[in-house]
Amino acid sequence: MMNQAETNGIEVLYVDEIYNNKRETKIIKTTAGKTILEISLENGIPHIHACGGNAKCTTCRVWVYAGEEHLSPKNELEERLSKKKGFRRQERLACQTKVYGNIKIKRIVKDEVDSDIVLSYYRSGKEQALAVLFADIRDFTSFTERHLAFDVVYVLNRFYKKMGDAILNNEGYLDKFMGDGILALFGIDSWDNQKKCENAFSSAIEMLKGLEEINQYLKTNYDEEIRIGIGLHFGTVIIGDLGHPEKMQLTAIGDTINYTSRLEKLTKQIQVPVLVSEEFAKVLNRPEIIEKEYVVQIRGKTGNYKVYSVNTQKKTYASIRNLIKQHLSKSLAPSVLRLVFHDVMSGGSFTSNFHDDYNIELELKKPINKNLESSVDFIKKIKNLIKDEPYSYRDILYLAGAVAVEITRGPFINIVVPMFSDRGFYEVGIPDENETFESFYKKFQQLNLTKQDMVALMGAHTLGKANGKPFTENLFTFNNEYFRRLIFYRDDPQLNSLLPTDKELLKDKECRKYVEIYAFSQERFFKDFSEAYIKLIQFGY
Repeated sequence: MMNQAETNGIEVLYVDEIYNNKRETKIIKTTAGKTILEISLENGIPHIHACGGNAKCTTCRVWVYAGEEHLSPKNELEERLSKKKGFRRQERLACQTKVYGNIKIKRIVKDEVDSDIVLSYYRSGKEQALAVLFADIRDFTSFTERHLAFDVVYVLNRFYKKMGDAILNNEGYLDKFMGDGILALFGIDSWDNQKKCENAFSSAIEMLKGLEEINQYLKTNYDEEIRIGIGLHFGTVIIGDLGHPEKMQLTAIGDTINYTSRLEKLTKQIQVPVLVSEEFAKVLNRPEIIEKEYVVQIRGKTGNYKVYSVNTQKKTYASIRNLIKQHLSKSLAPSVLRLVFHDVMSGGSFTSNFHDDYNIELELKKPINKNLESSVDFIKKIKNLIKDEPYSYRDILYLAGAVAVEITRGPFINIVVPMFSDRGFYEVGIPDENETFESFYKKFQQLNLTKQDMVALMGAHTLGKANGKPFTENLFTFNNEYFRRLIFYRDDPQLNSLLPTDKELLKDKECRKYVEIYAFSQERFFKDFSEAYIKLIQFGY
């Protein structure tokens, strides 16, 4: 049902506008569904939009004084830029934000001079916590002395390609190549510190595997082998575009970079391929990969520091997680996440029967499991790719559900496998969309989940669709839009109607409280969803 403002017209109040050299409040009347930028331009307000309104700059930003609840949730483009630039909650991109009720706003950038200042400010540098990787070829000088210049350059470029691929495959940024060394940054566009370190660690492991291929080539063609040292550290850096005006480059500087470089140099002294700092190890939170602790002194710094060697040969879930990530598409992600819920609620009826095509076919014929065939096929495909490794179908499915959230811009959910067997367990029943709140909640209680857990998990409805229509405007973006739609419900012929079970949440005082919290705090939703997801799948352990 539309609210009063939508049926009678909407008022947009622009404060601090200058007319006839006087500071005034400008009131614009408009209709629902237009962006703030469209409203401004249609009504003669000179709203700066340097990138053409494509969410590639911040010059159209507005400050929302009132009516935030009447604005559309942030879409993927605005969400990405907001996190990258550190916007406060009241700052919105006018080119991406649609208006559905009365609001009071202020343009931040008023003219071209302001625009130039804003653009230069965001390029001038900022502090950011990142995971940093520094890698270097050991004793490469002797290699250069034994071979022709052409061969040296050729080998280095082959090395850079293989090592660079390992970094890029794990969402790293190649800061620079320095002779026979590489500096990479992880997490420039991410807010999840653990994910930053996980990606950096995965890159290091892939680099070592890639080095094996390079050495096979070098042994055959040059009768040579090379070794590398890799340092991994986590800390605050200063990041910005540096260099000559004709050749600017995004780069990072600071003590964290220097520390990582010196950490790499210690790998030769300690005679291990990879060393991680104490800070990195704490954020990564993977005690099973830590091999040995060393107390060292770092050149240029006073005191003693703890560093750790890691087990680079042990099978870890990082490799299977990356394999799933390589093969799982965003279009399939909602279905995979749905399959996880159905498997847990049905007592593992899918994962315990993956070996039995007949029983799986029976499960897929049930109306409540409609359209899950492609997800089942995907899990079988991954299992076939890693058939010699000790991962169960349940390991693969539950980890794939976490990856489905991650690749759709949701939180990084830290799951360690192998962990699960494929045995059946207690079945609570898959909730029906027409259930009452009492019967619906009872099923979650049997999974040892609280009302808070239940509401957080319901946020998965932000992905995917039902009856041919999506629940939210961005069906392949994991965010808090589902909760915003639930609180500020609007009829939209392009979207699927909210399910009766969704509306049931609002009838319970405690559940409604969490719906409201998540509607206004995506960060809180991500945190609670991650914890609830782990509790959910642990029921099947």
